[in-house]
Amino acid sequence: MALIFISLILNSLRASGAVLIIVFLSATLWAALPLKTFLKIVLLEAAFLLAGVIGIAVSISTIQTQNSLFIAGVWISVTSHSVYLASIVLFRALSCTAALNLLALTTPLTDLVILAKRLKIPALLSDIMVLIYRFIFSLWDCFEVMMIARQARLGFKDLKTSFKSLGEILAMLFIETLQRSQKLDLALQGRGWEGSLNVLSPQYLSLRDSFKLFNPMNRDKVIQ
Repeated sequence: MALIFISLILNSLRASGAVLIIVFLSATLWAALPLKTFLKIVLLEAAFLLAGVIGIAVSISTIQTQNSLFIAGVWISVTSHSVYLASIVLFRALSCTAALNLLALTTPLTDLVILAKRLKIPALLSDIMVLIYRFIFSLWDCFEVMMIARQARLGFKDLKTSFKSLGEILAMLFIETLQRSQKLDLALQGRGWEGSLNVLSPQYLSLRDSFKLFNPMNRDKVIQ
């Protein structure tokens, strides 16, 4: 979480690069995440970010400017300042997303909800986060079942049939989403829902107690 705030506050390429290095070291050495998998996730996000910052680096105008090229009826120019601004935006966004990936891959959802409550974030936002997280996996399973059923019926034999099948699947998935949300609402009301989802706060050892675990004489006291 601290790395995300650092990336947002510091407007520097060096700071963003340092955050990226710390994130990758933390992901591979501390969290023991597969480097190849984590790198794929970051590079996929980098591709979307790169497509977004092209508009900052490249200027398109109907008026001629210095060092501009006339292409297809418009003047296109790229300056060192625009490239620098695009680089800052790219690396800041990439460092933030990489730190957010590290947080999502290493922190349970219940801990994020507890953190949101401690930061005084409205309960409505944390409840929406929990419900979205739950529905992602359940709806993805439903989508895979629909895709397998449609493929078994040759629903993707050509381009026209594929578009038709995809539209029908999305329509059925939308209806399934509404039905599941209604069932979830009834289940919450049946369990005495009072407007917010409550989670149990896990008890973690402090840093001092964690070091005491290495001492066999103090281990029993710490566990108690």
